[in-house]
Parts: sequence; C-alpha cells; structure tokens
Amino acid sequence: MVFNTSPAVWEWVALILGGVALVMAVPSLLQMKYGKHKIVIEFDCDEIDGKYYLSCLFYNEPIIKGPLKFFGVRREAVQDIVAAFEIYEQGTGKLNCPRTDVKIRTQQHMLLERASLPASLIPARIAIACYGRDMNIVRVFKTPEQILPVGGYVAKVELIAGDHLEKAEKGVIVRDNYPFAKWVNS
Repeated sequence: MVFNTSPAVWEWVALILGGVALVMAVPSLLQMKYGKHKIVIEFDCDEIDGKYYLSCLFYNEPIIKGPLKFFGVRREAVQDIVAAFEIYEQGTGKLNCPRTDVKIRTQQHMLLERASLPASLIPARIAIACYGRDMNIVRVFKTPEQILPVGGYVAKVELIAGDHLEKAEKGVIVRDNYPFAKWVNS
C-alpha cells in the first residue's frame, strides 16, 4: 500500500457517497433511538363551575429544542393508553380505594376509556376526586360512589400503553374545612 500517491477518482466518489449515506442515516438512527414516547405525569387541582377536581395530568413530551430538534426527531404517539388509580392511607398503607379504571379526558376534551396521546405539551387528564364549597365532602371518582374521610392519603396512578407502564403517586390531605382537600408531597 502506497500513501504518497493521490487516490483514484473512483476512491473519491466512494468516499463522497459514503459521507452522504452517513449524513442521511443519522436522522433515522436518532429517530429510532430517541423518538420513543416520553410520558410526563403531574398532579393539579382544577376549578370548574364551583367544583374543585383533584386531577392527574399527563402528556407525551415533544422534542422542542436541541440537536434532536435540529435533526427532525419527533416523539411517537402513545397508542391505546389506559389509566387507573388507587388510594392508600398515608402512614399505614391501608388500601382505602381499590384499583379504579377511569376515563381519560383527552386533549380534544373527549372522555375515553382508551386514548392515544400525541406528542404535545397540552395534557390529557383523569379526575381522581372532587369537592365543592357547598359539598362539605371529598368524593372519589369511582362507582359506587366513595367519600374520603378526614385524613392523609396517597393516590397512586398507573398509565398503561401496551407493555409500557408509567406510575406516579402524590399525597392528598382531606380536611373538615374549606378547602376540603389539597395535593401535598407524599
């Protein structure tokens, strides 16, 4: 092998074609590695028509900056997601509200048992409990109706999409005066 001679024309063509192929393959490889869905779960209290809803919000975090955005990488939509929650007494761990499958309020404000979740910062949500100024109780969203007595609890949420499972939990304090319930760190 001699290094003091310049490469032949076909070697230059092969080098250029190989470089172009590498540049074209990088976005596809990045999409396969980093384009999978990324579910973010948060807890919030919403007020609608004088009632307060202890809710769990979740969204499929889009790629909005950085090198992945530059290369055009996009998060896949989460297909066929279902949601459920359980409520335990804080401290004792005693099950207060067994696993309850709930309907998901989608980004389009539809209530569905199974939903898809595109990459977006606009969350879907599930309601866990509600109270109002005039209700004087904290009602859990399940059938049959269940009331949370005064005390400390932990709400555990599960989101299932195929073989992918996301879990989150948040503490909730129920009081006998207004506001009757609020999220706290568990």
